[in-house]
Amino acid sequence: MNSNKSVEFLGDFFQNVYLEPRNLFINPNNLFMSYYKTIEGKKYDGELIDLADKLTKGAGDGRISMSDAEQLFEAVKDGNSYTDIEKDTMAYVRANYKWTDAADEWFRSEVRKWAASK
Repeated sequence: MNSNKSVEFLGDFFQNVYLEPRNLFINPNNLFMSYYKTIEGKKYDGELIDLADKLTKGAGDGRISMSDAEQLFEAVKDGNSYTDIEKDTMAYVRANYKWTDAADEWFRSEVRKWAASK
């Protein structure tokens, strides 16, 4: 952004937010919405759902492949524990997304081994 555009942006921000504070609205209930997703009244890990969506909407056949399963597994392991929300989320993903047989078998086996070591 060049300096003239920066000044314009700051001027607009100042005019719209500072002078008119009612234009700045933060809903505290929405601060953490990106982390969780509620589907049919149940809370799921939003990052895992988003990743599953992204992996199945690519150039492939719409199924979760071995490579996709590896990415999901890495995302599950990110917090170094397998939380109840992650368990519920992966149960949802396994039930509602198409997997190759090899990916499904590999994922379940890896999660079992990893979770048993925690």
